[in-house]
Amino acid sequence: MIAGSNSTRAHTVTLTATLSRDAEMPLIITAPTAGRVAEIFVRVGARVDRDEAILRLTDPEALSEHAGEFITAPLAGLVLDLLPAGTAVEPKTTLFRMLSNATVEVVLHTHHGPIARDSIVGCTIRCGATPWSATVSRLDKRPDGSRLHLSVLDPDGRLPLGGSVEVELSIAPTAAMREAVFAARRAAWPYSLPPRGRPQLIHLGLADPPPQPQPSASRAETPYDPTRLFAPRRPEREPAPFKPAISIRQPSAPSHRYTLALSPDAWQTLRPAISPARRGRVSDHVDVVARLEHSLANPQPFAITAPVAGIARPITKLCPGEMITPGQALFALTVRAEMLSAQHAYLQALDTNDDCETQRHRERLSFLGLDTAHRNTLRRRRKPFVEIALVAPLAGLVAESSLTNEKVVEAGTTLLALTPANTTFAVIDIDATAFAQLPPQVGVRWVGTAAPHFSTDLPLLEVQHFVCPDGRGRVRLRLPLPAALAANSPVNPLLRLDDPATRRDAVLVPADCIVSLAASSEVLLHTGPGHLRAISVACGLSADGFVEILDGVQVDEPLVRDVALLQNEDRRLRALLAGFWNPAPPARPYLPRQAGNPLL
Repeated sequence: MIAGSNSTRAHTVTLTATLSRDAEMPLIITAPTAGRVAEIFVRVGARVDRDEAILRLTDPEALSEHAGEFITAPLAGLVLDLLPAGTAVEPKTTLFRMLSNATVEVVLHTHHGPIARDSIVGCTIRCGATPWSATVSRLDKRPDGSRLHLSVLDPDGRLPLGGSVEVELSIAPTAAMREAVFAARRAAWPYSLPPRGRPQLIHLGLADPPPQPQPSASRAETPYDPTRLFAPRRPEREPAPFKPAISIRQPSAPSHRYTLALSPDAWQTLRPAISPARRGRVSDHVDVVARLEHSLANPQPFAITAPVAGIARPITKLCPGEMITPGQALFALTVRAEMLSAQHAYLQALDTNDDCETQRHRERLSFLGLDTAHRNTLRRRRKPFVEIALVAPLAGLVAESSLTNEKVVEAGTTLLALTPANTTFAVIDIDATAFAQLPPQVGVRWVGTAAPHFSTDLPLLEVQHFVCPDGRGRVRLRLPLPAALAANSPVNPLLRLDDPATRRDAVLVPADCIVSLAASSEVLLHTGPGHLRAISVACGLSADGFVEILDGVQVDEPLVRDVALLQNEDRRLRALLAGFWNPAPPARPYLPRQAGNPLL
């Protein structure tokens, strides 16, 4: 927003920020009565849910040791510090502190206009389709832009900390803000001399204005074509400036492709839109429709066992009562030499193209405990698994951990016992060919939302193969979802499953910047004032309206939008993209006419 546009009346400003834990305002829990800390159920730094028991406070004069009052967490958050067990406390003594609220830091630039703290009458945080109310903590004035700190109450811990959210600020300008805007307008108002002579007479209506010349037809206009009535119209976009903002590199060697130079009139007639190539992150992915199922807490413990024999070691130290989320890395299992030799034999059978031998070694791997997802990944990447990661298949509390140090285990050995909590599962029916491209743990996010992939990789559970009535093979999967991902599910539950090992930085351009001609993919590069040059590019993955460019275009290079529709409006663009455009054809040499008999 610029000063003077709508900064003098009530308006709304929408920005993007990142959620984080509010460490400046911890929640202090005090003792309701005098007593003694008899038992502690969580450790310092653990994440707790709302109404979860933290400690038990007993009366020193009570006859029974099991009597007492349970002190619970009023909100979901992180436990900062705890009194040790056996400590005697008085009323209003601090028992523990915890971080419960989320905070958002918003950068207010000068183009947002003057904003005071008193002028902010409403703050809304949008994460997916769910709105959250926020309050202003403080506003710091800095030379490079003000910093607005917002506090968000998250009693159930549903907000995705570290994710990107939209912040909507409702601004009601104060009198001082309006005066600042008017002062800026007066300072920037240009002063011009009043007209004199004939322009003044024309301005006062005492003389007729001179006749305006008729605009000449631009050479970029295309003759009437009846088929153009059925062609789709170009979207209404903001026309690009005649001259690009940055200089474009020149080709190192002469090429057979030429540059089309448009005049300012022709550029104004075509009104092309420009979009720069940007840097983004892509990965091999599959988009599937999911159906959500909610599984309630079960008092019966759930055992996490070793799928294969080997050496198991815990990744993190797990204490009884600690909360486990889906996809959390628990153990690393180093396979035995027998499993390694079976994998090498399977890879050698794949190289020989012997189907019977390949199937025999695949069944051998299944007998040793290697599941379908690992076998598909082994076939695709042709590299044996030396270590297998075990992640949490559902949410729950640690009931018992039988593995605290590195230990040799057999297949089926119980490594951890969980008390299941409420967990949401995504049930997916996927094509067998697409399932073969998925790893054992996948990254997940909803399609159509700006939230990034979760850092924790979610496991594929309960792989079931079935055949559709049309004869196609399908696979049914169950995927545990974190609470933040399940809470922000859109109306159209379309999930994107990606391979974390293939995530990479790439050059991305809008899909409508590319036009396919035979086996070539062409783009139009804006190289100079009205100058367009066709370039052949190599394309990769495509998702969310963008295409990965493997070769041919660099980051921030301006490309023309809607090329497929634009070439129907100008024949020179069609010739330029097809490689037949030559702005300077070779002139014929002048040959004097020879004298001869005029009758012949």
